Amino acid sequence: RDESKEPGEPSDRGGRRWAWLLAAGAFAGWAAATKYLGLYLVVALTLAAGWQAGRGRRLHAAARFAGVAGLVAAPWYGLIWSLSGNPIFPFLGRVFGEGEWSGAEAVSLAGVETSWLQNGLGLLRLGWDLVIERSRVGAQPPASPLVIVALPLLIYLAWRQRRERLWVAILAGFTVAFFALPRDSRYLMYLSPLLTVLLLVGLRDLVERVAARQPVCSRLPVFAACALVLLGIVTGPAYALWRTRICGPPPITAAATDAFLSRRLPLYRALLYRRESGDGDLPLYALFGERLHDFGGAVLLGDWIGPYRFQIVQPLLDRPAALAGKLREFGAAQLLLPRGLVAPGVIPGLMASAQFRELYRDDEAVLFAVLTPP
Repeated sequence: RDESKEPGEPSDRGGRRWAWLLAAGAFAGWAAATKYLGLYLVVALTLAAGWQAGRGRRLHAAARFAGVAGLVAAPWYGLIWSLSGNPIFPFLGRVFGEGEWSGAEAVSLAGVETSWLQNGLGLLRLGWDLVIERSRVGAQPPASPLVIVALPLLIYLAWRQRRERLWVAILAGFTVAFFALPRDSRYLMYLSPLLTVLLLVGLRDLVERVAARQPVCSRLPVFAACALVLLGIVTGPAYALWRTRICGPPPITAAATDAFLSRRLPLYRALLYRRESGDGDLPLYALFGERLHDFGGAVLLGDWIGPYRFQIVQPLLDRPAALAGKLREFGAAQLLLPRGLVAPGVIPGLMASAQFRELYRDDEAVLFAVLTPP
């Protein structure tokens, strides 16, 4: 019932409800157009819209939501399709045709754990990993400490409040799917607003229940709210101070930036040598140097997928002539090899060949010039 209306006056609550549904569909469509993971939201919220609409309106509500989401996302997927021949490029190459970017699934799923037991343990300790043992989930910045108790709190919320069970189920569904993805906490970020709301609702219910049973705890909700606000305020600055203690203050000059990256980024010193020797504009193939792309520019070649993927070059490392030919085909004038990630005989073999000449060496890498045949 719309409390803002006088008795007998027609209500526009239904119209407002449909407007919010269509707006949510548009936002879900934009999420799916931004990143493929957003497709989960479109599917999950389409089902949620139908479920919550009630009998006789479920199909209509789900169709409206999905239709708006599809209209918003379709132009972007159409653009991807027109440019690449695959609407979800570079995935499902077997369906839409193989190409230079084939193999993206194999690369992205290479580190996925397939053991049900290990995935079950990972689910139980996910909150701990997101905050403390972050190396297990991509070594990203820590989530809020409240995430550590997310699993029991969400179970409590689903048990206590029926109307929140659907949203807990949506969150749980993607959390389970998370373990079929490369283990990186970034993939959970776009559901963090929903997680935050559910955790706060569950915590409020728990605190109010305790306060109602124990008169001495009557002020507990106020204290709990203040503690949550304080925790939210101090977490970010505390992490920034901790990282500053480990890494030192942010560099503010070009020389300080180069020194910082030389310590923290593997193979970066070879890029410094190229710049100082005037070779910075020569095309370079860097094996396992994908982290250098932000600093090497368009002339830096080599990545896990794509036309210059590492899988093409790796089998040729012990055949200098074939390797040099493939690098010339790529247009690369130089080759950068990480010393610790290639077989012991590779670098001496290239030095002894007539196809390569050593330009630079440090404890991390060796830089070669790819010689033009006489």
